Amino acid sequence: MREHEIAALVLAGNSTPQIAATLVVSPFTVQQHLKSIFEKSGVRSRRELVANLLAVHYGSPG
Repeated sequence: MREHEIAALVLAGNSTPQIAATLVVSPFTVQQHLKSIFEKSGVRSRRELVANLLAVHYGSPG
């Protein structure tokens, strides 16, 4: 699924243009997927998305 690929590329630190080039899609398409990912994840930024993904994968500290 594209959203999983894009989330993984965001987690790896790629920019929108880098993701678009990697997946051979337009930056607009990447942004549309990111909006969908943010909505489904309940976040509003890449930073929040990365934190959320890391917390889910590694567990919250404490």
